[in-house]
Amino acid sequence: MKLFPPLSPSLLTIFSQLNSPTCLSLLIAYPGPEHISHAGEAKVAESLISASRGRIGNVVAKALVEAAQGSVGVFQRQPALATTVSILGERIVALTGATERVEKEIADLFQ
Repeated sequence: MKLFPPLSPSLLTIFSQLNSPTCLSLLIAYPGPEHISHAGEAKVAESLISASRGRIGNVVAKALVEAAQGSVGVFQRQPALATTVSILGERIVALTGATERVEKEIADLFQ
C-alpha cells in the first residue's frame, strides 16, 4: 500500500485502514485527489454509501472532497497513474477475497 499515501495523504487522516473495503472501493472509483475533487460530494457520498452498506456517507464525502481540494498529493495529469492505482485496488480486493476463501477451507479441513 505504499503507492497510495503519496497520491493522497489525506486518506490517512480519514480512513484508519487503507485496505478497508470502503477505502479500496473509493480508490478504485476515484484513484487520487483530482478525481475525488472533480467528482464532488454527491458522487463520492454515493460511492461511500454503497461500499460501506450505508455506514459511511455524506459527512465523510464532504471531508474527502475538502481534503482532496487542499491535498498535497500527486494530481494525476498522467492517466496511466490513475489506471495503475485502480488496478492495484482491484487486485487487493481480489486477493483479499481469495485469502478469505483459502482460510475458510483450511478451517473447514481442520474441523
